[in-house]
Amino acid sequence: MPSVLLREGLVEPAGAVKSARKPAVTYGATREVDSYFSKAYPPVLANLVDVLADKMSPQEFYDVMKKLGQKLAASRPRPAQNLRERVDDAAAFYEALGGVAEIEEEGTKLIIKGYGCPLAEAVAAHAGICVAMESLMGELMGVPVRQRCARGETLSCRFEVERP
Repeated sequence: MPSVLLREGLVEPAGAVKSARKPAVTYGATREVDSYFSKAYPPVLANLVDVLADKMSPQEFYDVMKKLGQKLAASRPRPAQNLRERVDDAAAFYEALGGVAEIEEEGTKLIIKGYGCPLAEAVAAHAGICVAMESLMGELMGVPVRQRCARGETLSCRFEVERP
């Protein structure tokens, strides 16, 4: 069990306890565990986005959300690959954020269809957060992306890429 928790980055060795045979390793929670158990992130993000939208002009807010997507993408290595591999990588990153995605082809388009939305609470506060996700996906894929997210009773993400 500790090996799984170690691999996932949830625990780390914190010390040792003397025993009759050999010292036993004790483990402690890492800082990453906080994000698994905290319920504060969604409402804080949703309210922050709402405050920013109220305080800024629509263009300023758009620019900030676009920059947010770019900064998120900058944390992810992007080796040179063909477009399909970059789309696969972007879909995997979407899933790492907590979404479920599949890739479809429609004519000349590659489409990442997300089921649910990993930022649902923030999007419910202000749909402008989808600009950040569009920017993130565009940066990861290295091509212009159009988000066509559904924001009805249930939220779902959709990112379209035109093949050259």
